[in-house]
Amino acid sequence: MTDAQPLVLAAALLDALDPLPHPRRMAELASRARRLADQGVLRPVLEELADGDPYERRIAVVAAAVGRDTEWIGAHLTDEDRVVRGHALRAARSLGVPDEVYEDAFTDAPAAVRRQLVRAIARDGRTALADRLLPALRAVWGDAEAARLLPGCSAAVVADLLPGLLRSVDGWSSLGHHHPGPLLDAVAAELAALPAAERDGWWHWYGYDGASPQPRGPSRTGCSTSWSSTAPRASPARSTAALGTSPPPTPPASPGCS
Repeated sequence: MTDAQPLVLAAALLDALDPLPHPRRMAELASRARRLADQGVLRPVLEELADGDPYERRIAVVAAAVGRDTEWIGAHLTDEDRVVRGHALRAARSLGVPDEVYEDAFTDAPAAVRRQLVRAIARDGRTALADRLLPALRAVWGDAEAARLLPGCSAAVVADLLPGLLRSVDGWSSLGHHHPGPLLDAVAAELAALPAAERDGWWHWYGYDGASPQPRGPSRTGCSTSWSSTAPRASPARSTAALGTSPPPTPPASPGCS
């Protein structure tokens, strides 16, 4: 433990970093952050920096990540500075910030911050947390908010809740990437329940404008499932066939499929 005051240590850190070009600055910051952590004084230095200007606060979040201050990182998942917030959300995965911290973060977070939290939960594979949060998000902020969390949920939860949330989904590519099977099943079931004359209206509801010459929506090919980044903007005739809502030609078996 050093006897120097946190204000003095923070000032010394900033003075050392100031003349350096960016790559050397980051290397020096990492070295000094580890040293402060080993000396047991990183937290008070972080608090000093957090009271400073945006540059100082951004130095603080990088130092906290390198110094592995999990609690400080968790406390800044909803920081008002988007750069600090972004660094904290990226560091939270490797530092093992508990799920409960994310749950608490939703309480007073504005919409833009909630969207970042949702993306981080899906990206970091916090499936149990997503399953637990979705009903609460739906009850408080509605179907559109809940639908954004579906990519991070388990397949069972998606299969159960997606039929009721399908028309609120706006992240088709993300949901299709994480859960192509349940998404295709929900689309196929909804189309199959419609009279043939109403299916064009269904596609128009989801943004198909008839202008795309190529099938760019959901499809099952051979023994795999694929989903494009522009789904569901696919040709209604060709995509309903791919989904099984009208009889498609039987494809030849692909080698290795079972």
